[in-house]
Amino acid sequence: MIHADVPTRRNSLSVAIRRSERTITKVLATTTTGSLMMLVAAFGLSDHLAMPHVGNAIVWLAVAGLVGVIVFGVPFLVAKGVRTASFAAAAARSRPELQLWASAQGFRFLPKVDGIFGDDTLPVNGLLAALIAHDAELGLELWRDSSPHGKRFDDVVLGRLEGAGDVVVATASGLPAPVLRSRFVALRSGHRLPALSVTDRHNDELWVRPGQQFESVHFNERWRVIAKDPRYASQMVHASLMELFVQSSPDIHRVDFADGWVISWADADVSAAELNGHLQLLSTAAAQVPRFVLRDNA
Repeated sequence: MIHADVPTRRNSLSVAIRRSERTITKVLATTTTGSLMMLVAAFGLSDHLAMPHVGNAIVWLAVAGLVGVIVFGVPFLVAKGVRTASFAAAAARSRPELQLWASAQGFRFLPKVDGIFGDDTLPVNGLLAALIAHDAELGLELWRDSSPHGKRFDDVVLGRLEGAGDVVVATASGLPAPVLRSRFVALRSGHRLPALSVTDRHNDELWVRPGQQFESVHFNERWRVIAKDPRYASQMVHASLMELFVQSSPDIHRVDFADGWVISWADADVSAAELNGHLQLLSTAAAQVPRFVLRDNA
């Protein structure tokens, strides 16, 4: 059965505001630093200035800058804090359900993993590097130009899918605006293939990249494919895979084939029950990679 409903397009004003957060933060920090330096310079040089009104002008400019920071910066920081608190509250509400789901799957649950996955005992070596390299290669916005040190992974589930490979489920924080937080499901397929993404058109403002059209009208209504080589994309996204995506759950926003991993993305508050659909799609997609594609990229 084809899912008729698809994720609602995100509010463009909200997306624009969240995209500008980093710029606003930099402007506030620069203005504060500049104003304080001007005050220090004005008071330090007040006895040496031939024209006192110049020093007064510098002081007034610095004060105006600090007032602007207070007027615009305080509401901005309050709104940012409220949103962070709402993220934390939503995560706390969904955590028990995720723990039960992990237990039912026979997987391991970790409340938090800070920074890059560097523990050799965990089946996640190279995942973060693969994500960053993948988005850099395709020019996508989620991990490109992104420092591993700013990342945090909460509510991490680790396990192994029988007949498939290692599984990692986590909520990633510290992502660039407007995404900020996202839950992903990663399956280690072991296929070392060129980067390819299948993205939901209703979330185009998150990825910002034109895609490739395919013969399936139903597939093109919701999905677009992004790859550097159109021929490789056509080989990977064959009829069976298109049908798989047409019938996929509407909560899946994007699927990446990234250097040995297949990764699906959803909102941070996606329910644990819906993760079964992610695992099914990832394992089937990994198994359906044509043999000649694997051979050509061995």
